[in-house]
Amino acid sequence: MAVIVDSAAFDVAILDAHAIGLTDVAPEANDVSIAYKRIGNRWIPWVAVAQSAALKSVGKVGYGLYTLQDLKPRRQTRLGYSTASRIGRYGGKVIKTFADLRSRKAKDEMTALARSGKEHLLTVKVNSQWAVVDGANSGAPFLHRANDARNISNFTNNMQFSERGIATATRAVPAANLNAARSLADIASSELLVSYGRQFWDVHATLGQERNPVVLEKALVPFLRLRL
Repeated sequence: MAVIVDSAAFDVAILDAHAIGLTDVAPEANDVSIAYKRIGNRWIPWVAVAQSAALKSVGKVGYGLYTLQDLKPRRQTRLGYSTASRIGRYGGKVIKTFADLRSRKAKDEMTALARSGKEHLLTVKVNSQWAVVDGANSGAPFLHRANDARNISNFTNNMQFSERGIATATRAVPAANLNAARSLADIASSELLVSYGRQFWDVHATLGQERNPVVLEKALVPFLRLRL
């Protein structure tokens, strides 16, 4: 089975949230994973996975993705446009391929996947085909951990995926300072959030109901982003 990976080299350290000063982290989300990206001869802190401040604000416990680098969106300049900050490429196992996402077969199979409980799927363009990528256990840069800010007050989506699965910033996002942070509120502005799309929510809004009797592990924290 084909696997998609980010082209960069990463190293990951796992820390205890309370030990590094994040005093309000839930016990079941106490691990903090820090991904270091190799740039030249240096290892640069790139992203971190920690309890989501956005989900915490609505009473949910789940992991989220934070940037450890200042990010900038695409902007107009005197000479044209600057390039948006690149966060990484969505990685994982390719579990389905389709020549045409608009075909009935593709829609039916992707809806079945949505109802199967898989939480970390994204459709990406690979050469001339569309691939359904399962990002579970894909490792750094952990893009499958990005939540959607939909219906969460005071949080806004700040990144997007291209059709080839490249994540870039759509807003200015400050780097999280884990050395100074004492609560999730201190790093909340650094959480990376992405729209899952209307089609995703159309499917998941009815999961577990009588007309769609499939229950996901958590109602507000799925990570499936299939284009139906």
